[in-house]
Amino acid sequence: MENKKVFSSNLLIRIISALILIPIVLSVVYSGGFIFYIMLTIAVVIMAQEWKVFNRASGNKTVWQLIGGFYITIPCISMVYLINTLQGTSVVIWLLLTVWITDIAAFVFGKIIGGPKLVPTISPNKTWSGMIGALVTTFTFAFASIVYFEPFSKIGLIAATLLISALAIIGDLVESWIKRQFSIKDSGKIIPGHGGVLDRVDGLIFSTPAAAILVALYENYIF
Repeated sequence: MENKKVFSSNLLIRIISALILIPIVLSVVYSGGFIFYIMLTIAVVIMAQEWKVFNRASGNKTVWQLIGGFYITIPCISMVYLINTLQGTSVVIWLLLTVWITDIAAFVFGKIIGGPKLVPTISPNKTWSGMIGALVTTFTFAFASIVYFEPFSKIGLIAATLLISALAIIGDLVESWIKRQFSIKDSGKIIPGHGGVLDRVDGLIFSTPAAAILVALYENYIF
């Protein structure tokens, strides 16, 4: 019965951590400049250290070290590109909110509705109801975002938001698969209730490069 409780002491810790971290991250993104790059650099250093935990447990350290290099640097380079594009700050905030909303909605709908598991061999806690609930919620968020991105195509923004949401879910599953390969529950313990930085940013691993590609295509072929 304890596992079926939506609210638990661990969930309370997760909520408190999120309520503290989200305003800080958004403030840093909004401020931009030197502070933003410092935060990103710190995140890269911590993620690299966390990846070493995976690498130590691997049978082929060279391969996993190479994978880790792409896994960490490509999203970070994409984030740098995004923050320096037209409406860069707004785009990064939209990206973060989309990923966070996806994560929260998937958790809430999955806990409340339950039902068939999404990919039980990779992540036994994720459900189809959670995934569908997350996509429906981000679809609603996309409509709310339109007023803040007037120069952008409304249909394009909605499609982009749903794509980012789907990639956030995939990123979460990939992170779970990687940890399962090495029988590791969390990449670290730096964030109470969430684990490591890699655990917290897994939804951004694939969605950030995708957002960078979408923005690049928009700027180069629309303007």
